[in-house]
Amino acid sequence: MPLAALATLVMFLFLSARLDDERLAPWFSLLYAFGTTMFFRSAFLNQNMIVAHAVLFAYVWLVGLTARRVEDTIDTRALLGAGVMLGVSLLTDYSAIPLLLVFGGWTMARGWRSGGLSAAVRSGGWLVLGGLGPVLLLLGYQWVAFGSPFLPAQAYMPSTPLSTHGWYGFVPPQRALLWENLFDLRYGLFAFCPMLVAAFAAPWVRPRRGGPTPWELGLILAAVFALYLFNSSVEFARLQWNTGIRYMVPAVPLLFVALVPILLKVPRWFALTLVIPTVLISWSVAMARESVPIALARVLGSGLELPWLTVLQKTAAAYAPRLADGASPIPIFVVVSLVLWLVWRPGGRSARPADAAAWRTASGDPKAD
Repeated sequence: MPLAALATLVMFLFLSARLDDERLAPWFSLLYAFGTTMFFRSAFLNQNMIVAHAVLFAYVWLVGLTARRVEDTIDTRALLGAGVMLGVSLLTDYSAIPLLLVFGGWTMARGWRSGGLSAAVRSGGWLVLGGLGPVLLLLGYQWVAFGSPFLPAQAYMPSTPLSTHGWYGFVPPQRALLWENLFDLRYGLFAFCPMLVAAFAAPWVRPRRGGPTPWELGLILAAVFALYLFNSSVEFARLQWNTGIRYMVPAVPLLFVALVPILLKVPRWFALTLVIPTVLISWSVAMARESVPIALARVLGSGLELPWLTVLQKTAAAYAPRLADGASPIPIFVVVSLVLWLVWRPGGRSARPADAAAWRTASGDPKAD
C-alpha cells in the first residue's frame, strides 16, 4: 500500500505538470488509485504490482514531467533512474522482459533521432548501466539458489500440468489466453477496467492538452502490446482465476496516461459513461474479491462491505464473537470520509509548485531550470 500511494503521488505530479491544472490532477490521480485495477491489486502481496509501479516510474523518468522535444537528448540522470526502475521490475518478475526490450529499443531510437548513432549508443548504455545492479542481483540469486543464473525457476520446481507445455510453460501466443487476458470476467484487463479500452483511441484523437507526444504514445502502445503477447504465451497466466487480474497489471499505468487526455476531449456524458461503470467494478472486485459479475451482485445486492470485515465475520466464532451476526462497514466509511474531508477541506494547502519543480530536476527535465 505505501508503494501504491507513492505511485499515485508520482501520477499526480506527472499529470499536474502535463495538464498544467492542479484542480484536475488530484481527481485523475484518485481515479487512477481507486478506479483502476491498482485498487484491487494493492491488497495483495504480489510482484506484478511492483512491476507496474516500476514501469510508471521508468516512464516518468524517460519522458519527463514536461514533454521533451524530439531533438532534446534525455538527461543522464533520467536514463540511469529509468534503468534502475526497469532492472527492479525484472528482478521482481520475468514478465518485465518484454517491457525492458521495448523501453530499451525506444530509448535507443529516441537517441538516434536526437543525435545519431553516438547518442543512441550513449542512451542505451546509460539505461543498461542503471539496470545492471538489479539484474546482476537476480542472476546471482538464481546462481546460488538453483545452480544456474539463466534458467527460469520453473526448471527446478516439480513439474505441473502447466510447466510441461512448451519450454517450462512458455509457448507461442495462445488464442484462448489472447482473449482471456483482456476479457475473461475472472481476470481480464478490460473486464476489470473497461474504461482503458478508450486509451487505444489516442492515436486518432488530438487532445486539448496533456496528451502524450507521438513518441511517448508509441512507447506506451508498443510496451502494452509486447506485454500482452508475452503474457498470452505463459501458461501460468491461466492460474489468475483464483486471484483475479495479475499479469496485465503493468499495462495499467501506461494506458491510463494515454486515457486522461481522451477523457478531457470527449463530451462529459461520454466520459462519465466510461468512468462510472469502471469505478463501480473496481470498488466491487476490491471489496468482494470475486469475478466481476459475482462481485457486482454482492455489492449491489447485499450492500457495502470491506474484505477484512468479511473475514472477521466468517471467523467470528473464534476471533470476534460480537461479529457473528454481521457488522455494517458504514460507520467506518463515515469516519474515513470525515478524516478525508478534514485533509482536503476547502482552504487547505494546495500542492506547492516547488514539488513539481523538484521532480522536474530529478527527472532531468530540460525545462527544470
